[in-house]
Amino acid sequence: MTIYDTAAMVIPPRFDAAADFMDGLAGVNLNGWWGFIDRDGQIVIAPQFNSIREGFIEGVAWVELRDGLNVYINRKGEILAVANEKRRKLSP
Repeated sequence: MTIYDTAAMVIPPRFDAAADFMDGLAGVNLNGWWGFIDRDGQIVIAPQFNSIREGFIEGVAWVELRDGLNVYINRKGEILAVANEKRRKLSP
């Protein structure tokens, strides 16, 4: 069922931006930080990331931490592995 089937608000608009649901969770941006909600609109991983990649695939998501380090997390927000080195800013 979608919002178009019922013409009802499924998740009230309280986020600055939102991504599609993948693997049962959707990325949401609140006050500049990204986290994840479930299909009921409940925050399951608090907004704490600079950015997120595509979302969860088979229980794993790629996110960028506040310090710029890219890591893989599980559906509890626990870090599983480092994805790559910290982003480096390019000099002008």
